[in-house]
Amino acid sequence: MDIFFLMPEEYTNLDHATHNEEVCSHLDDNTKYSDWIITTAFYSAMHFMKHKIFPLKIIDQAKMIEHLVNGYYTKNNLVLKS
Repeated sequence: MDIFFLMPEEYTNLDHATHNEEVCSHLDDNTKYSDWIITTAFYSAMHFMKHKIFPLKIIDQAKMIEHLVNGYYTKNNLVLKS
């Protein structure tokens, strides 16, 4: 079974940070797994900082990677084999 995670087009670093913060609070109130509380707190802080430093939208990462790879191969006269 394939599982896909789809992000809305307007999903920002602030949205991601807020989501992680809510998950962290939920875990803090409802679980004994402190490692996940620490993990979600870290990623929440990281996305809050990304929002402050780079207040941009998260774009379609697959398209961004494809664009960067194609640009690299074109710039260096390389052929991308499939």
